[in-house]
Amino acid sequence: MEHIQIGFPVGPGQLNQKQDVRTIQALLNSATQNQSDKLSVDGIVGPKTIARIRQYQANIVKLDPPDGIISPHGVTLRSLHFKKKEKHIVPQFHSSGNVITEDYFIEAAHTLKCEVAAVKAIAMTETKGSPFLSPGKPYILYERHIFSSLTNNRFDTSHPDISAKEPYPHYGTYNQQYIRLDEARKLDENAALESASWGAFQILGRYYKRCGFNSIQQFVSGMKTIDGQFYSFINFINSDNSLLNALQQKSWRRVAYIYNGRAYYKKHYDIRLANNYQLALSA
Repeated sequence: MEHIQIGFPVGPGQLNQKQDVRTIQALLNSATQNQSDKLSVDGIVGPKTIARIRQYQANIVKLDPPDGIISPHGVTLRSLHFKKKEKHIVPQFHSSGNVITEDYFIEAAHTLKCEVAAVKAIAMTETKGSPFLSPGKPYILYERHIFSSLTNNRFDTSHPDISAKEPYPHYGTYNQQYIRLDEARKLDENAALESASWGAFQILGRYYKRCGFNSIQQFVSGMKTIDGQFYSFINFINSDNSLLNALQQKSWRRVAYIYNGRAYYKKHYDIRLANNYQLALSA
């Protein structure tokens, strides 16, 4: 697939799923030099959006006549992809906001060449799209069986609550995760940080290199910002062609298997991903 994806056609008389419309509006804005001509990214196909599509088709794509419709695999969408101003998320992590804006999801989808709703489905499934427990404090899930494995089971007998061969039967609250993490850090700093899943996309710390970081400490620092969380997610998905292809094809069972592990079916991750994708399309 050579461009950012939408699920259904956008334009007059089309299904016009809100997320698809927002994606098109954002792409049109990115290809527009004049700030006063920017569209509201509201997911509504009104006269201004249709007029802008037709104007782009007439002036850039050279359609005669322009029909105002952008299809998932049509020439207008391919052109918008290449006209989009490059604005890649880079590992500087200066973002001070605590809420993920639409631009982050659109940029991630553009980089991964998938649908925006597909990216949102993962965030919604993992943390309901919430990056932080409190400002600068990312959501985490501490995994005692990962810590046990990384420390060669040295602490299983002395500290069974934070080191064991089996996962927790019940994880408890997000605040409890930090209590466990802090206890584990006293035993082995790096192994503890690598044993937690971090941020809106709940990426396990042990994969920090796949996420583009040189150390687990750098990864954890990045997780304190929205920029860092999206940088990690994009690199993590891109590091596995099978996962990337599954996300692009919306093969939710395959996504769940690779992203959540072999036991994904126990928590119905594939079904939750599929349901959240539909919610993201229409929200």
